[in-house]
Amino acid sequence: MWGRQLAEPFWIFPARRSPTRRRWLARYLKAVRSLPVAFLKQLPRSSPAFLNEKTMTIIREFPVNPQILIYHVRDRLTSAIIETYHPRSQAKPPDFVHKLLEINDIIEINIMPYRIWLRKTKSAGWQPLIPPIERILSTQFDVSEVGQPVLGDQTRSFHHSLPHLQQKQVYEAPAMVKSDPLAIELFAIDGVQAVTITPEEIQIKKAQLFSWSELIPQIESTLSGKAI
Repeated sequence: MWGRQLAEPFWIFPARRSPTRRRWLARYLKAVRSLPVAFLKQLPRSSPAFLNEKTMTIIREFPVNPQILIYHVRDRLTSAIIETYHPRSQAKPPDFVHKLLEINDIIEINIMPYRIWLRKTKSAGWQPLIPPIERILSTQFDVSEVGQPVLGDQTRSFHHSLPHLQQKQVYEAPAMVKSDPLAIELFAIDGVQAVTITPEEIQIKKAQLFSWSELIPQIESTLSGKAI
């Protein structure tokens, strides 16, 4: 597997109400406010309705950390929890990641199942970086539009009794699954991002660009094929 496989960076989400979180939030708001209104109006937007269709779209997300920009895609980019690449990394990145790292001021890229995290230098702004980034992503994923994050339930529970299970099993990526046939089958469904199995239920976390209307029939079909 290319890249360094790590747990998802905990430092990206500081503890709620912590001084660090407040500082990052202030920096984020300052960064967003520094973008010209005309530029923000020109950024492509899309309606949440696109989630009901299998359109080729990506989602752009500005997290609290102003140095990070996240893109959500419909492709499972890796089976690992995370792969990390730097401009001088010895690990060979995928071609589109290599092109992204050639953009000035992009210093790190993390790819996860269905997500791409880009980190820039503190001195750079996102305004000049977004156009070349999205040209590369549009070509790679053949997308027609860039949408904004849609609020909604990303995790759902499904009743499924497994009395033989002694403790909760949490799988944040397919690579974490070694011998659990149910988890393997659930991860075979496009759009399933994480699986948690308890003796009473199955919790599924979906990727942003997939709707529950397209996932639930496949999930229920998989669960119905397993003895309860």
